[in-house]
Amino acid sequence: MGPRGTLEPARGGWAARWDAEVLLEQARAAVVNLDRAGGSAQDVEGRIEARAALIRAGVHTGVPADEVERAYKEGQELAQDRPDTESHAELVLSYGLNRLHRGDADAAAELTARAARLRIGGGRRDWPGPFLDYVIYAHNTAGRLEEGMTLARELVGEDWMAEPVSTHDYVARAEYAAALTYQGKLKLARGILEESLAAARATTTPRRGSTRSWSTGRCSTAHPTT
Repeated sequence: MGPRGTLEPARGGWAARWDAEVLLEQARAAVVNLDRAGGSAQDVEGRIEARAALIRAGVHTGVPADEVERAYKEGQELAQDRPDTESHAELVLSYGLNRLHRGDADAAAELTARAARLRIGGGRRDWPGPFLDYVIYAHNTAGRLEEGMTLARELVGEDWMAEPVSTHDYVARAEYAAALTYQGKLKLARGILEESLAAARATTTPRRGSTRSWSTGRCSTAHPTT
């Protein structure tokens, strides 16, 4: 297995909430192995991605804050010559999620917005997926839904909400519905949450382990006639 081969297992946390301690150790190993690999463009991308994976793992483990801050600083330094790459966007997004976990929702919203703009600036447009999920999640938590939805449209297109909820965007759509409940739009929120729950049940690999129970709870509290 080459140095980048040690990175892929650590990045599994994008797709599912695997064993967080295992992901952390894999991320730490990837940082060490890729730092030894050299300075090619691909190696530098991998070094940034490994640090992003380590920072994400810190959301569900006891990674010391100074280790997270060091990884982010090192990743930012590595990204100086390639600021609009996908790996840089992943790094900034991951740090935003970590800040959210540490209780700073506004910083998380700002960082995930920056990550989205880096991704857009690099010419990347997303099919709805984990990147979009986390942008909306951070903005929703910070009470900045409209900003998050504007970024979502820039990331995936103006009409993504017009399509039926599916297995690739049920998390983002459920986050949107949650925000609607805070605005008192319970009937609309309930419909979206029920569609999101059906889509979550249709996939065998949910991207966030608690989404199904979370959606069920939301559906049960959204009044059907409000």
